[in-house]
Amino acid sequence: MNTPEGRSETGTLALFVTGAAISNAGSYMQLTAVPFVLFELTDSNAWVGAAAFAGLFLSVLVGPFAGIAIDRYSQRAVLMTGQVVQLVAALGLWVLAASDQLSPWPMIVLVGLGGVGSGLQFPSAQAFPPTIVSPPRLPQAVRLNTFGLTVSRTVGPAVAGVLLSVSSPSVVFALNASTFVIYLAILSVLRPRTMATIHTEARWVAQYRAAWQYVRERQGLHTILLVGFLGAFFGASISFLVPGIADLYGAGAKGVGALTALYGVGAILGSAVLIGADDRLERSRATRVGLGIFGLGGVFTVATTVFGVGVAAFIVLGIGYSLWLTSIGTALQVQLTDEFRGRVTTFYVTAVVGGTPIGAVLAGFVGDAVGLRPTLMTYGAVLILVAVAGPLVIHFARLDETAEIAITEPEPGG
Repeated sequence: MNTPEGRSETGTLALFVTGAAISNAGSYMQLTAVPFVLFELTDSNAWVGAAAFAGLFLSVLVGPFAGIAIDRYSQRAVLMTGQVVQLVAALGLWVLAASDQLSPWPMIVLVGLGGVGSGLQFPSAQAFPPTIVSPPRLPQAVRLNTFGLTVSRTVGPAVAGVLLSVSSPSVVFALNASTFVIYLAILSVLRPRTMATIHTEARWVAQYRAAWQYVRERQGLHTILLVGFLGAFFGASISFLVPGIADLYGAGAKGVGALTALYGVGAILGSAVLIGADDRLERSRATRVGLGIFGLGGVFTVATTVFGVGVAAFIVLGIGYSLWLTSIGTALQVQLTDEFRGRVTTFYVTAVVGGTPIGAVLAGFVGDAVGLRPTLMTYGAVLILVAVAGPLVIHFARLDETAEIAITEPEPGG
């Protein structure tokens, strides 16, 4: 797009994606450091799963507030608030680490506080691209936004792995805090368009009843929510058990950082495929392939004790993760109208972000009881079954549907 408006959209989108990638890289650094520290302190997969549950479960609980705030006010305001809350949590972890006071319960409390911030961030970041690009460019914008996320998934854990090996967790937490400051500065200069609003002055129950009715009338959204939950519960949850998986290979901090970073490498490869294919690759097909690859990666992650197999398996996991998440995320945004974007996005967050900690906690407890290998092999097998036999009961073709997107004229100041 060579028009002045197109160039302006491109520049704004690039700035937003860059800021989000920097902030998310810091978050992934912390997501690598916290499980590693907890596993070192407790030697328990259950504690690691509990930390994942604390952060992600609270992010789901705050979702309904975030959805209404997005629809009533603006994506940017909610997104910036989420960054501030996460900044406070990161500073708290840094203080504990710098004073050598790290212990499980204080860490989980601060992880939970950060989860509140991410609960504000996740839906607002997902709903932000429609405010800065025109409808025809929305699928591409969502894919680029997810690509930035996958890059940060590679960079963050790799940096964390190195820092945990040569320095201390306090450096990781301090660096994470600085990324929120950078993102806040970038967000402060963006001027998104104002979205349409409807039913945002009613009581919360009435607002969400209207949003739920909106979802009930659109079968494509049913499929997105179901596939999102299944992929999160049985697939994305595996990434929160990396310390226990690395321990199966006899790897330490470097192994944790390496495996998590390679997960990101695979995600980048998957994103690159989707960006290169553009709209030629149907979202339904990409999602099914992604779930199948996700499942295979989960099985091979714990199939042997050979670290090289683990390396390959985590790359495969990342490819599946990217194909699945990018496809359903794109399907969601192209099927929503502005009036309900914030509230319905919180339903999606509940399915995806909520399914992850539940799956991680269950796998952690079952893994401690019967072993992590059979637990994660079962998780992988379920995803393969969904990909192969799922079309008999899951209408994947609904992911290819689109909806007319309501547009409002931009207002000065966003």
